[in-house]
Amino acid sequence: MNLVSVFINCCFLMVFIFSCTRDTISEVESECLEVITYTDHIQPLVNGTCAYTGCHVGSSAPGNFTTYDGLAKFFDNDLIEREVIRDRTMPPNSSTLGPTELSDEELELFKCWIQAGYPKN
Repeated sequence: MNLVSVFINCCFLMVFIFSCTRDTISEVESECLEVITYTDHIQPLVNGTCAYTGCHVGSSAPGNFTTYDGLAKFFDNDLIEREVIRDRTMPPNSSTLGPTELSDEELELFKCWIQAGYPKN
């Protein structure tokens, strides 16, 4: 009985070890067919979903997103990508002042803009 138990445990161990060897984690890339710029694509999106009274507008806001330069302060620390794309905490789903989520198309615009290096024009 003990030999059978050892054999079964070894089989499970082998299945476990070899079942994970082919798994890969790959970053999801967007299919960006055009260059997305702040002026043409992102500014109207930010104005409608982020830069409105009570959120990212004015000097008392947690970042003034009414201009490219105000938004640019958050490029280097990966904050925009993390909060908008990965965590999807912006816009906040608890907001009563504006939109509570971005559409798939809006998320795709942000992804393409980030991948292109945040072009202004």
